[in-house]
Amino acid sequence: MVVDAGSTDNTAEVAQRFGARVVRKTGRAPKVNHDWVLCIRPDEALFEALEASLYDWKSVALDGPLAYRVAISEEFEGGWRELSPEVRFVHRGHVSWDHGMPRPLPGVDVGVLQGALARLFSY
Repeated sequence: MVVDAGSTDNTAEVAQRFGARVVRKTGRAPKVNHDWVLCIRPDEALFEALEASLYDWKSVALDGPLAYRVAISEEFEGGWRELSPEVRFVHRGHVSWDHGMPRPLPGVDVGVLQGALARLFSY
């Protein structure tokens, strides 16, 4: 599923062509089928360590945090740089969807997932 938060390019159309369900974000939580949502931008991908961390999380997620920060490694012409971690993996009922990426509601415990998102440089 792709949640389009008002993109001005053809992201939604490309996603639909490849079989994704596209939801237009209206400020409320997107209508999703699962409680947990991984939020990534079109120019991001998961490094293997983050994939492994998410896989491990599935087996121990019963009583953990309701939102998780994820490290971001950004590619640039000279290599990679580390950016501040951002909340990207969330339980949909415990975050605010008022702005681009979700924000945990007050009092929500926020954990940290191992691994990182790769923010890819577009040439």
